[in-house]
Amino acid sequence: MTTIDVGGLIRKARKEKRLTLQDISKKSGISVPQLSKAENGKARLTVDLTLLIAEALDIPVGSILSATKPASQTRRSITRANGGSVYERNGMRFEALCDDLLDQHSAFWRVELTARTFEENGGWHDHVGEEFIHVISGKLELHTIHYEPAILNAGDSIIFDGEMRHAYVAHGETPAVMLMSNSLTTSA
Repeated sequence: MTTIDVGGLIRKARKEKRLTLQDISKKSGISVPQLSKAENGKARLTVDLTLLIAEALDIPVGSILSATKPASQTRRSITRANGGSVYERNGMRFEALCDDLLDQHSAFWRVELTARTFEENGGWHDHVGEEFIHVISGKLELHTIHYEPAILNAGDSIIFDGEMRHAYVAHGETPAVMLMSNSLTTSA
């Protein structure tokens, strides 16, 4: 099995952006020593820590996570109700689910979408891999660069290529609550 230097990928991205560890620490809330250990392969990187680093570097989280390879097939992870790490951005509240395993193939989220306009949601998004969405409650208006907007109601699901530019809007008066999964690798 090929070992990927995830810390090296983070260091390379940081240096390309001409940022110091202190810059990333201020933006992410992660201590400089912890960031240094991550870059040198001496600290365990969970999905939530990687997300904070990717946001601080202003790069897609998939560009870091897609480089990882599975280490074991005997793993499990549990997130108790309201127990996941929470991130808020552009009218979306992400709760990371089962994110404590190294080398995951997918990231899982419970997402509450309150953005009512394309602009409020930050415009177009794209990332490596596939994205799966299942609407739990409310209505989701999904915009993609190649298709007309799709309205998804509670109980509806969709899967699409993350590389296709896309955006989300809550359709109606209530937030859209979704279960979202992002694969972290490209298909062969």
